[in-house]
Amino acid sequence: MKNALLFLLSISISVTIQSRDFYFKHLGISDGLSQTSILSIYQDEIGAMWFGSSEGLNRYNGKEIKIYQPSQDREGLTNNEITELCGDKDGHIYIRSGNDLVVFDIFKEQFTCLRKDDIRGLFCKDKTLWVICGDAIYTYLPEKKTFQLFASLPSGLGEGRAVYVDDKHVWAITYNHLMKFDLEKKEPSETILKFEKGGRCISKDRSGNLWVGTWNGLYRVSPEGNIRHFTDQKGKEGLSDNQVRCVLEDSIGHLWIGTFRGWTVTTPSTTNGAIISTRIIPPAASATTPYMLFAKTAITTSG
Repeated sequence: MKNALLFLLSISISVTIQSRDFYFKHLGISDGLSQTSILSIYQDEIGAMWFGSSEGLNRYNGKEIKIYQPSQDREGLTNNEITELCGDKDGHIYIRSGNDLVVFDIFKEQFTCLRKDDIRGLFCKDKTLWVICGDAIYTYLPEKKTFQLFASLPSGLGEGRAVYVDDKHVWAITYNHLMKFDLEKKEPSETILKFEKGGRCISKDRSGNLWVGTWNGLYRVSPEGNIRHFTDQKGKEGLSDNQVRCVLEDSIGHLWIGTFRGWTVTTPSTTNGAIISTRIIPPAASATTPYMLFAKTAITTSG
């Protein structure tokens, strides 16, 4: 069985993992990208790929790239650094531009700045945008065009960093805590986890495990609430580095983990909870750092 992973922004390689071939295709400045330091990625409802870089927003239709950068008045796209992208599949792409929130209407080709200075993380579920700021979580619906406070973050746990929403809970990462909010009650039921260094990313797999990437390894929270901490074992099976920047499960059950030193592709063991891993550190690894994974099909790096 062959699975294509496209848009590896470092070098073109192919690897075999458990008898499955994964192909990586390079897309770089020579193809029209504004920058190879790619921080975010999104595919809209008409199939176009969007790449957020440190020098603007790139739209790729499979043949050519169009670059969007801030205008002189900075009232639309406000910042060149596009750190996060998500969308509602209904014509709206939400953009974290610096620490500002900008929405792009793909049919009108129009940028509108919705909120400035305090945006820390975005997550889209159905038609609702979830926004985590330094001290609170908000929701936004495009038809209402207003922000609704969902919950304030408890004091003393650090600034908000990332947010993830499932059918029952809202999960929030601060600098060194993972919190779980009841989706209906809107109050934190408990602080699930405290870690030593900065929280970076959060994702969930098909088995209901929650994965939290930090600057000190990867944590897994099982549906039963059991917690396991995975770290770089220096040559043994495990992470390629402790600085975890992105994590996502693909369509066939592999967990892709981007770290400071490359990628780790894992198959979580069903027997003892271990991570059986294949490290992918390309020859250009010294100049590449994975920042974002997208929907089972793309890896972006900073080079």
